[in-house]
Amino acid sequence: MFPLLILLSRCVTPPTQQQISSLDYGTPPKDYEATVKEYFNSVLFDPYTAHYDFMNPVGKFWYKTPPLLGNRIYAGYLVRVSVNAKTS
Repeated sequence: MFPLLILLSRCVTPPTQQQISSLDYGTPPKDYEATVKEYFNSVLFDPYTAHYDFMNPVGKFWYKTPPLLGNRIYAGYLVRVSVNAKTS
């Protein structure tokens, strides 16, 4: 499995400067903590035990999917968060 991940990661070519300059990042997040907590409430085994440690939004961020996953570019703002919760 590890060699497959290396192979897939090498298939991603970085976007051009023109593509990066035309990305729409949207507005900076205002209620990002509530958005993150809402997401984790839907995926955690026991969301009521979750403890969150948020950092301020870092800034604009983009990532590009590999060709097998559509070769799409997503743009937005990067927010670092640490989540500690009980699991099964």
